[in-house]
Amino acid sequence: MKKTIVMVLCLVLVLALVGCGSNKDQKDGDKKDGDTTVKIEGIVYYNTKKTISVEPDESVIVNEELPLNGSMSDEKITAYAFINEEKLGDILVCLVDGEWYQFVETDRGGQP
Repeated sequence: MKKTIVMVLCLVLVLALVGCGSNKDQKDGDKKDGDTTVKIEGIVYYNTKKTISVEPDESVIVNEELPLNGSMSDEKITAYAFINEEKLGDILVCLVDGEWYQFVETDRGGQP
């Protein structure tokens, strides 16, 4: 009887460790898709992963290649623009792989 209880407890411990490992893998997966940032004029912005449906006016587009920090594939933005959205005010949009994404200012103040 004691051996059976010990075996059941060992099995529970093994399953608990497997569960912890899969939770860590999930967090690493989130990190791959997660908080990518860009630093422009000393301010750090993060990618909301929301695309915008229209291209910004050419007069406000800044064609500059900047690293996208936190990107697991070393992606870069190739252009950015500050546009005025009626409901949100001025927002930053960045061109990543041919798509314009909305970025939001962080409170990281100068840390990429």
